[in-house]
Order: sequence, then structure tokens, then C-alpha cells
Amino acid sequence: MKMRNEPIADTITDKSLVYPYHTVFTHLGCVLLRTVVGVTLINPNLTDHTRKVIIMILVMAILLFGIKYIKLIKKDIILWKSYLRMIVAYTSALYFIASKQENLAGMIVIMDALIGLQSRHTASALSCGL
Repeated sequence: MKMRNEPIADTITDKSLVYPYHTVFTHLGCVLLRTVVGVTLINPNLTDHTRKVIIMILVMAILLFGIKYIKLIKKDIILWKSYLRMIVAYTSALYFIASKQENLAGMIVIMDALIGLQSRHTASALSCGL
């Protein structure tokens, strides 16, 4: 079953998520959340508490999507999402946070969100022929 406003082919859609039929709008919500995290890191008034919360969010995302990525590799499943890109981006962001370069970490998180938008658009455009 494919949602009416979901232009990505069913064969490359990740149905193992909490909400298996993501729409364009749920994806935009995720992009917005990741952008807020990135902008928060760029904020010059970043508190230690906020820094720790963001580190916990990034570590949880790396673990969750790292496990998911390993399972997909073992099952030889190909999806439109690039979990490896996100894992590398968030690991790099953690490195820059540890190096007290939160501006770079924030830019990496924002860039990953924007690249995710582009990969969704590309998958959508290519799915028109499937």
C-alpha cells in the first residue's frame, strides 16, 4: 500500500520505521528537527546542558541507525535513505563538538539534513519510471 502523496517507489521505501509510510510532510518534519539541532550548535550562547543533550541525541541516532544499517547490509536491502551518510556526519559532528568547534558540528548536521532532502527528491524523480 502506497500513500497518495508518497512518490517514492515501494521497492526502495523503508517500511521498518515506527511509522512505515513516511510522507513528504513527515520527512520535512525530520529535516526541520535536524536543522534546529544544527542551528542550536551554531548558537554562540550554547550551554553545557544543551551541549550534553545534543551529544546524547547524536549518540542515540548513531547507535539506532548504525544497527539498522548493519541489518540492511546483512539482508542485502537497498533503500533510498543513506543511513551510512548520517552515521558518518553525526560521528564527525561529535568529533567537532569534542574539539570545541560547535560551529562546524552544526554545519555538518544542517548539511546532512539538506542532503537528505536532495536524496529524497532524487529517489522521487527516479521512481516516476518504476
